[in-house]
Amino acid sequence: MLGEIGLDYYWDNTFNEVQKDLFVRQIRLANQYKVPIAIHMREATRDCLDLLKAHAKTPIVFHCFSGSVETMKECLRMNALISFAGPITFKNAKHGPDCVRACPLERLLTETDSPYLTPVPYRGKENQPGYVRFVTKKISELKGLEEADVARQVEANFLSLFQ
Repeated sequence: MLGEIGLDYYWDNTFNEVQKDLFVRQIRLANQYKVPIAIHMREATRDCLDLLKAHAKTPIVFHCFSGSVETMKECLRMNALISFAGPITFKNAKHGPDCVRACPLERLLTETDSPYLTPVPYRGKENQPGYVRFVTKKISELKGLEEADVARQVEANFLSLFQ
């Protein structure tokens, strides 16, 4: 997997054109080697999606997804997987819970994004991979499914990236 690649306009938009050029180069590299790509997309949704639609030919994972349901549906139309992390467990989660509910289980992944974005009940402490179980638990609650069933499907989704 090549990643995390993408666009981030959050802190500084001085280099947006350079970011876009490098992003396209990375997408082409993934295409050349036929590897999936993990996408970082922050405050750059339209540019990121447009470039992916124009250039990506390998499976796409939207890492630590934090967009709206509408954006998620656009990503799903690109046959992407949507990965959720600790923020879906936060009380102030904006779009996350709605996105989890709207995302087909067959297109969903979980992650910790360690060492940041630690899920509840450890929010505020350094994150670690073992905390992914709290993300899975929250997804199970939001979807009204058994945790073990969600975990099995997430594993199958991940493995499908490499077939």
